[in-house]
Amino acid sequence: MERLVFSIIIICLSLVSKATDTTVIFRTVINTNLSQPIQITHAGDGTNRVFVAEKGGRIKVFNQYYVLYDTLITLTGLATSGEQGLLSAAFHPNFRNNGYFYVFYTQATTYNLIVDRYTISAGDPDKANVASRLPILNIPHPNNTNHNGGELHFGKDGYLYLSTGDGGLSNDPDDNGQDSLSLLGKILRIDINNTSGGNNYAIPPAIQIRHHQYIVMG
Repeated sequence: MERLVFSIIIICLSLVSKATDTTVIFRTVINTNLSQPIQITHAGDGTNRVFVAEKGGRIKVFNQYYVLYDTLITLTGLATSGEQGLLSAAFHPNFRNNGYFYVFYTQATTYNLIVDRYTISAGDPDKANVASRLPILNIPHPNNTNHNGGELHFGKDGYLYLSTGDGGLSNDPDDNGQDSLSLLGKILRIDINNTSGGNNYAIPPAIQIRHHQYIVMG
């Protein structure tokens, strides 16, 4: 089992004449109950809970004192070898009221890049309603198992941002990053508060490029 120790940083500043000395102190806050953690985040709902996403598909809930509460969700149907697995999780800016959160992972068998939405359980704020899954994105990722993607984040504009890998191998041999018709090797921005064209999201009008939802290609 791989374990990653999360630490908080306390920065103490002391002024000596005109020079500034900075002392950085690391304190271990979580060193148990984790297996291949890949992201630490929060819901922004005022509860001060900490959520840790694990590569194998679990998202664990800790209280503000870093004591394990529960497992928010255990995703199934993931490919988890190498760089695959659960890639990221993000909570809706209005999570306090709507209970929505989003997961980004690699799908078993197809290796496609998947973004789904889940809703928190009505009876338990530390559990997801697994039956609430709503598909958002399904991006083909054929041929290779590496270079899948990075994290999900909401911007101040309320849109959901995510980065996708270029499809694998070295030097992007399929040229996906430079292909305007491919969603691989891009930074995507989507409007998850609206729907359009049969999708469970809309494309913000200001960034429509050949009818795709990316803002950076590379």
